[in-house]
Amino acid sequence: MTVPAWALMLALSTPAEAKKPIVAVFDIEARRMRMGGQLRDALRDYVETRLTASGAYEVVPSDQLKKALSKQKTRSYKQCYKQSCQISIGQELAADRTLSTRVTRIGKDCVVSMKLYHLKRMTTEKGDTKKGACSESGIMSSIDKVVRRLASGGTGNSGGPGPSIGGPRVSGGDITKPSARLIVRVRPASARIKVTGPGGYASTGGATWEQQGLTSGTYQVTAGAAGWAVARRTVTLAPDDLKTLTINLERPGTLVVTGKPAGARVEISGSGNFSVVKGLPVTVSGASRGSYTVKVTRDGYLDHQRQVSVLPGATARVQVALVPRGGQRKHCKAGEVARCARLCARGDMFSCNELGYSYQHGKGVARNYRRGVKIYRKACAGGNMAACSNLAYCYEHGKGVVRNRGRAVKLYHRACNGDNRIACYNLGSCYEFGRGAARDYRRSCDGGTLTACYNMALMFKYGRGVAKDRGKALLLFRKACAGGHKDSCRQR
Repeated sequence: MTVPAWALMLALSTPAEAKKPIVAVFDIEARRMRMGGQLRDALRDYVETRLTASGAYEVVPSDQLKKALSKQKTRSYKQCYKQSCQISIGQELAADRTLSTRVTRIGKDCVVSMKLYHLKRMTTEKGDTKKGACSESGIMSSIDKVVRRLASGGTGNSGGPGPSIGGPRVSGGDITKPSARLIVRVRPASARIKVTGPGGYASTGGATWEQQGLTSGTYQVTAGAAGWAVARRTVTLAPDDLKTLTINLERPGTLVVTGKPAGARVEISGSGNFSVVKGLPVTVSGASRGSYTVKVTRDGYLDHQRQVSVLPGATARVQVALVPRGGQRKHCKAGEVARCARLCARGDMFSCNELGYSYQHGKGVARNYRRGVKIYRKACAGGNMAACSNLAYCYEHGKGVVRNRGRAVKLYHRACNGDNRIACYNLGSCYEFGRGAARDYRRSCDGGTLTACYNMALMFKYGRGVAKDRGKALLLFRKACAGGHKDSCRQR
């Protein structure tokens, strides 16, 4: 058998009387539980570290172990759980011992079992188990205790501590400070990561970042990539903790604020401490998912403020028309057909929507669905979200246009993203208690639509499209009832 170069160098550089047994540490076998590959690798590395720190053993480098298995055409060293496989590999690596580790879930507990096999004697030299919690920190604690017991009794080649000659024999590991480990993985692969933490700690890296020896405390993780929205996460590490954080970046959204008068002061604040002040119109590209507050002000005009939600890859629009203080009303109302037509012709999209509504419902003019749809299209294209919602209604119900539910849903989405609460409610109704309905009802309910609160409460009460939750249902029923929704009051 050819002795590996690393083993020969170790033998030459270590006095015979101080030689420590060389151990090949194999991967952890999980039984009656699921253990991801990342956690399995991290725990195996942890076993190696603790075994080396005990001062009782030397450990075969993991890359040498993988090469040996590759020669035997083993697809992955994670599959080498049988003792015969481990003996063969251990002998090829000129190791003195092999260490197999198994984690078995029994009820709420996890049992960590380790066996140290003596390759020359072909017998199990030592074995020990420890029962503990099934959390990552719980398994690590059990590993610590088992390794400590296996390493006790000296560092020689004997199966255990020999008789005491001339006094007690003491062995033990080094006293170390608490050390936490954090692993961060981000998609896409082009992402960059920045981690900051206690005591001015700061580090950067690529899409996969890993650090051991961290102090306990709270860490801030920021990840970003070209063409993707920035993501921010907070993670708290306890002493000797091991945590893995996975972040999937999202495509950024866009927020567009248009309207009159041009040059009005626009303040936008929202997700990720974002804040900007510009003149009307304003376009925010690369906006992260979240809620934003848009406030538009100008001397001599009434202030305008609105909440708007930005979704990944979508464009949220806010249409503003400031009203002069004490001045003449700038917009028309439904039913004022002549006035609405004049203002609409001048580019007032709010008045266009009112004119379309007049034709749709026959207010001040003979009902004409087709005419109403045509005007709604103009107003929606001009950025009026109420007109987009009304146009979606026409497509949903076939009013003045061929019925097209797919087109209706797209228009409802656009209007809902533009913070039109009626559109959010109708969008939730289109889903018929399916996926996405709870989100749209929530936005409409938060905007004050009591029927949306009632419908969302029914979803939680009966588990339609969401997990059944009587507590959430009751809170929503109470909110709608307090606003005067009679059906909600009867549900209490």
